[in-house]
Amino acid sequence: MSVVITNGRNLLSYLFEGTGYSLPATYYIGLATASPTSAGLFTNEVAVGSYARVAVPNNSANWTVSGTLSQAINDNAVTFVESTASWGTITYVFIADSLTGGTMLYYGALSTTRAVPIATTVYFPAGGLTLQVA
Repeated sequence: MSVVITNGRNLLSYLFEGTGYSLPATYYIGLATASPTSAGLFTNEVAVGSYARVAVPNNSANWTVSGTLSQAINDNAVTFVESTASWGTITYVFIADSLTGGTMLYYGALSTTRAVPIATTVYFPAGGLTLQVA
């Protein structure tokens, strides 16, 4: 599964409204069963069956910016824990600044939705997540 993540509310506020912004040392990749909406709400985040966001340190060992400087791509697989209950159909992925709660920094629709029944491991291979500034 790959995704283009295109919502960056905090970045735009930083760039155009002069809002202070500190980059998180770690990003947390999460899954949702419906659109988080432009408000970046976690109401559709999976919340059952051992689900937890996956921590990915924010550094060049984990992310590569493309030569055109318009994309950042994950360098390593992002692997979620095995589901112990059905997670429903995953339609969105997001990046937050905290393991729970926090602020949703980016989100995007999956190019292919995925039903996650019990005993399933969801993962994005290296190169499977692309953050794009369009």
